[in-house]
Amino acid sequence: MNYKLLFFVLFVSTNVLAKNRGFQVAGFLGTSLLNQSTTPTVASNGFGTYSANLRSTYENSPSGGLEIHSMDSDNWLLKFGVKTMPYRKVTLASLEVLGQGTQQLTILSPYSYKLTSIYYTGGYCWESFYLMVGWSYNFFEFSSPAASTPFRTKNGAGGTFGFGYKLDESWAIEYTGHSAIVAIESGTNYQTKDDFLFSDAVLSLNYGF
Repeated sequence: MNYKLLFFVLFVSTNVLAKNRGFQVAGFLGTSLLNQSTTPTVASNGFGTYSANLRSTYENSPSGGLEIHSMDSDNWLLKFGVKTMPYRKVTLASLEVLGQGTQQLTILSPYSYKLTSIYYTGGYCWESFYLMVGWSYNFFEFSSPAASTPFRTKNGAGGTFGFGYKLDESWAIEYTGHSAIVAIESGTNYQTKDDFLFSDAVLSLNYGF
């Protein structure tokens, strides 16, 4: 995916919308505070096969993006934008077997992922404080050096929520939580599908041009 082209098209189009309809173009840069995924799987031993969840924790890293928004005080809030991140490597992994407990796993070859999200959120802005909730569509990339079979990724939808505080007419501090359901299809004919529920939380600084 050509992310430079995506950001350029978004920046030009949102500038036109902002000037014609009173919206503001903004850029933001932040860092993740929480970064996890959950994958349903199965585990077996000498007594049987059990449902399980593979839980992964990833390194924190920067994220940034562009958006157009309307954030007038004592009014409804609207945001539309795109955000992205660098690849994030797994740091911890555990297998949670339902009814059997949790086992920490040894990571011999770290896997990593990357999400680029287009999002739309709405909410309400008081004098300075605001709340928001919304929807996202997520472009998923995955890297696993130890993979022994072909695989491909499937994009998916997600949700977002958060709150923020306007420092003045241009600057704001935001905390956002985001979840997305995506998948990996693997095997010779991509016959095996593993769903991933990614969850992250980001603290960011937002500047309106």
